[in-house]
Amino acid sequence: MKKKKRIFIVEDDLLFIRTTEKILKKLNYETCGSTSSGEEALEMIKGVSPDIILMDIQLKDKIDGIETAARISKAHKIPIVYLTAYASKDFVERIKRTGPYGYILKPFKDAELQTAIEIALYRHNMEKKLLESEEKHKSIIQTAMDGFFLADVTGKLLEVNDTYCNMTGYSRDELLSMGIQDLESVQKDSKRFVNLNAILEKAETRFEFRNRCKDEKIIDVEASIQYKPLDGGRLVVFVKDITDQKTVKKRLQQAQKMESIGNLAGGIAHDFNNILAPIIGYSELLLYDLPEESPQNTKVRNIYNAGIRGAELVNQILAFSRQEEHRLIPIRLQPIVKEVVQLIKSTIPTTIEIHTEIERTCNRVMADPNQMHQVLMNLITNAKHAVSEFNGRIDITLSAIDLDADNPDFHLAPGKYVSLSVSDNGHGISKEDLNKIFEPYFTTKEKGQGTGLGLSVVFGIVAECGGELSVQSEADKGTTFTICLPALEQLEHRNVSNENERLPEGDERVMVIDDEAPIAGQISETLVRLGYSVESFTNGIEALEKFEGSPHAYDLVITDMTMPQLTGDQVTSMLLAIRDDIPIIICTGFSEIINEARAKIIGAKALLMKPILRPVIAKTVRNILDAQKKETRSGKD
Repeated sequence: MKKKKRIFIVEDDLLFIRTTEKILKKLNYETCGSTSSGEEALEMIKGVSPDIILMDIQLKDKIDGIETAARISKAHKIPIVYLTAYASKDFVERIKRTGPYGYILKPFKDAELQTAIEIALYRHNMEKKLLESEEKHKSIIQTAMDGFFLADVTGKLLEVNDTYCNMTGYSRDELLSMGIQDLESVQKDSKRFVNLNAILEKAETRFEFRNRCKDEKIIDVEASIQYKPLDGGRLVVFVKDITDQKTVKKRLQQAQKMESIGNLAGGIAHDFNNILAPIIGYSELLLYDLPEESPQNTKVRNIYNAGIRGAELVNQILAFSRQEEHRLIPIRLQPIVKEVVQLIKSTIPTTIEIHTEIERTCNRVMADPNQMHQVLMNLITNAKHAVSEFNGRIDITLSAIDLDADNPDFHLAPGKYVSLSVSDNGHGISKEDLNKIFEPYFTTKEKGQGTGLGLSVVFGIVAECGGELSVQSEADKGTTFTICLPALEQLEHRNVSNENERLPEGDERVMVIDDEAPIAGQISETLVRLGYSVESFTNGIEALEKFEGSPHAYDLVITDMTMPQLTGDQVTSMLLAIRDDIPIIICTGFSEIINEARAKIIGAKALLMKPILRPVIAKTVRNILDAQKKETRSGKD
């Protein structure tokens, strides 16, 4: 059975109360109480909890019905219907402010009262459901993982959720006093206008923008926006922090870029080394032919030295671009500093002065040589960007130092260290930026001049070597970066081999295979001058056919790695299939396919990198042939 609606009556006419109670009973309502006093009504309804109140406007009490209704509405969510025989314009205005659910003029018919009550109850029920729905949606929005805000068409924020507060660092009250334009970073008004027009035209859109947080941190966000044509227009906006996502994307792009650079450098190294090989090889042979005092000797030596510098340059490019697993070994920083300075000089204007002060007696350090190349390259490149092209100066200093426990610049244990510093007379670094320069992707350079990875990478490499990186900077006076690495105990000085020593010779038979005729010719002539019998080929297939016809006609084979039709590793496998004891040397300008370990696995005795100097090939060939003879003798015994 449907429960009757409970009605409370506030009326100063007792006869009217009784008459109304009878009407309500007939209409199947229940009267849960009545009173002629507004103050009593405020107390009585607390205990009876009516579904609706019938309220007379004019009461013979301290407070009238309008004031009573206002207080009830403030304390309880109960619908109120006014009853009166007369109401002035002033009364009507006051009534409207209390949010009434109905208004009936006395006298009224039963049907009019029933209609007013049912409409008031229906409206109250709908408002209750709407409020519950709003609370439900508000709860969903407040607990959403994405940020949310509601704004008007001018951009003023009207509502925000907790996620957006946490995302930006602002409190809810702070955000509600702001507009979208206060949160957008480096967004021009014209761009903002275009975005707003796009939203109004499409009613729904999605785009990215940079959001400024309370701590001035900039985050990348993706905004999903809907336009609702209500109350003058509303923008419903959900925002997602995509800063980490974009950071990962940048790292992937940087990794792909470095991989591309490595592949490009490898290709250049192979071709360039093949070009340099005959230049260095033939000039080296000429130096042995020409008297040292002759002018021609000096000219050829210049050619030879230029070729050697070219080969060193290729090695430096490969060292810089190579992405391999690093290994910490005892190294001297002196040659690395010299190599990097030589390389960097070719990339900066000659108007920028580079000065070096290298202490020759510095002890070794535990580091990866390729990584130290990268460290120094990054620091000098940063210095280059900081100085003027007209009066710029970069100073590079390498020295041995002793640190004590009170050193203010480094938090390292007392002891012996190697200090490497790069100073410039550039614009300096602000105090604010000094705290951020080692963060990944932070950069003060213009777009396209840097990724912001350099100093963070340098910091990580130095820390991995057990050292520290410090920075001192002053605006308009310059910056100094200092690396401090633990020094190793001084090793005994080893005698350098005499450049004029007599090279080992021989009379064995050698096959040379290289698709570049000048290289094959140069290697052959070098070996012939050392006493060997040499037969050269520029085609791997022809060489294999000749070898297969008389496999014991040769004591050793030297083959290039990168050749058309057959590569050096394929030639090696086929030669060993014909004769399993033939010693083989593989030569390469550069190859991702072959390295010393793989060369050994496929059966080669050695891997030589082009250009190959005369002493290197002389000693390698002799050592392999001697080892082969020793192995043959021990096998017979």
